[in-house]
Parts: sequence; C-alpha cells; structure tokens
Amino acid sequence: MKKDDWKIKIADDLCQDDNENMCKFLQLFRSVEDEPFWSPEYYRWDLKDNPAGEGFLTLAVSDEKVVGTTSVTPKHIWYKGDIINAAEFRDGYTHPDFQRRGIFTAVAGATIRRAQEAGHSLVYGLPNEQTRPSSEKTLGFLTHPNFRLTRHKYICKPPAFMEQNFPHILNQSLSQFMKLILYFLRKSWVCVGKLFGISVKQVNCIGPEYNKLWGKYRWHNDFLLVRDFEYLHYRFFKHPLAKYEFYEARRKGQIYGYLVTRRQKVSGKFYCIIADWFYNFKDPLIFLSLLNTALEKNLSHDIDGCLTWVTQSSPDKWLFAVSGFVPRGWAPIIFQKNSIGKQILNRKDKWHFTIADSDNI
Repeated sequence: MKKDDWKIKIADDLCQDDNENMCKFLQLFRSVEDEPFWSPEYYRWDLKDNPAGEGFLTLAVSDEKVVGTTSVTPKHIWYKGDIINAAEFRDGYTHPDFQRRGIFTAVAGATIRRAQEAGHSLVYGLPNEQTRPSSEKTLGFLTHPNFRLTRHKYICKPPAFMEQNFPHILNQSLSQFMKLILYFLRKSWVCVGKLFGISVKQVNCIGPEYNKLWGKYRWHNDFLLVRDFEYLHYRFFKHPLAKYEFYEARRKGQIYGYLVTRRQKVSGKFYCIIADWFYNFKDPLIFLSLLNTALEKNLSHDIDGCLTWVTQSSPDKWLFAVSGFVPRGWAPIIFQKNSIGKQILNRKDKWHFTIADSDNI
C-alpha cells in the first residue's frame, strides 16, 4: 500500500454511514468476551446529546473503510470558582495495517483544532501507552507531574503470590479470614453511619435538588467536572449501553452525597466498578456509608472483584483503604500546553476526578 492511500474525513455531523463504519472498525480493539463499548447510539449520546455541547469526530478513511479515528467530547470543568469550556481527547485508534503513517497525529490534530476554535480552552485526556508518546511529542500535551489516577482493587481473595506458594488449605483459611474481616468492615461502617443519622439507598431517578448538592460542595475542590442535575441525569440515566446503580445518602431528609457503580465484564471477568461519587467532603462518614452499602449490594452478585480509580492526592484514597481497597497501578492524565493548560500543569490544586469523568466506564 502507498503511504498516501488514506485521507482525513471530518465527521462531526455523525451521519449514519460514518457512525456505523466507525463502530465496526472499533470492534477490532475489543475482546469478543467484553460487553459492548461502542455503538451508533452511544456516539449520538456522547457527541450530540451532551449537555456541554456537540462533540468533534475525525476519521482516517481508505477505500471507503475507516482505518483511524479520534474524537473530542465537550466537558464543563469547575476550576478555581469558574466554569471552563473544556474537552476530553479520546478514542485514538489506528488500524494495525496502517500504523506508523502519521494517521494518529493528523487525525487527532484536526479534531483538537476544531474543538479549540469552537471555544474549548482546555483539552485533556487519559492516553494509553500507545498514544501517550505521540500526544506529548507531536500534539503539544504534557503529563501532569502531580495529578494522576491510581487504580485500587478490593481485596476479595489472597494475593496471587500466596496462591502460588502457600498450601491450598492455608489459602482457604486466609480467604475465609479475609472475608470475615471485610464483612465486619462493611457492616461496621454502615452501622456507624446509621447511628449518625445517615441513610443510604439505591434510586432509579434523581431530581433538581442535586443542583443544591453541587452548589454547596463544589467549593471543596479546585478542579472537578460539573456535577449538576442535568449532567448526572444525562451521564448515568441516559447512557445507551451501560446500566449504573446510583446510591444517594441523606440525613434528616436532605441529600449529602451520591455514589455510582457499574458491573462490567472485562476480559471474561465481571467487576464492580466504583465509577463516580460526590459528597460533603468534610464528612467522610457520608462516603464510607455510601461505599460500603454499595459494596454489600454488589458482592451479593457473582463478581470477580471491585475496582476504582482515585486521584493520587485525594483523601478519598484513605477511605477506600479502610474499606479494604489496595492500590494497583496508575494512569496518567495529559493536558495541552496552552495558557490555561500550563497554569494547571504548574499548580498543586485539590482535584476530584473519577473514572466516569473520562467516559471510559
């Protein structure tokens, strides 16, 4: 094949043919065992119905077939008391037969330029190991030196090294002991919360009172995604593919926080993902009540484990730790080096960022 046997196609209008062809192409990057992650309905939800504005999509096409893609999803970010029109750079994929031809750089650059011209002053992303070097070298991104997501896993069974080196009967005993400890932790935090008047329940819909929750507790952090009623309703109750469980915490009838989970099949295993949360950050018992109620509910299902991602500097990581979670790796976050991006890169702000903020769950 010649080096110029592909061309860029702007697909912001998201016509049916482009949408369907792109989703067929993206299936190359998902295991057949995994749950559906992309669909034409998903991209209409993500790029057209988004309350933060319509998104941007660019394709690389060869012989009428999609061989590369990137998209940019608008976001509203609360930063230092102001709302910023931001955008998340994502879905950077290139067909294996078209690697090392400059497709990613060309397609991504075209998408990001249109987003910036439309007034999205801050562009960020959570790159994989394949796209991160190109993003930093050719697209003007930098990895934030202090802000990254750490992956935490719930201790459901003894670590792998113990299973491999310890006798089976000892592993069984340790497993039962760990289950008892975790059961005691879950019940204890839920009971303590009830003693302090906190009630947690799963709900199937939410109302405008979540605007008050957002307005009251957004001041506890310098950087976070806007979590008003419009966004929450769109993000967790209108998603065309994912089914979320939404838990809210109340005290004397007033709402003090929420937590969202999703059970998802990944590489043949079912996980409970702690996807998002927001609460009165000065009252950790609110979060502990939400988290352990959600754990109790999800562990009643046949799942292989529980996962979450927490910002490295967040005090929430300690609340996960006292509930039985341990750190397991990390994920970088990159920002483009324009004026506001440089300001964020050079500061040590208080962050609240969850995996649901990246639309990856």
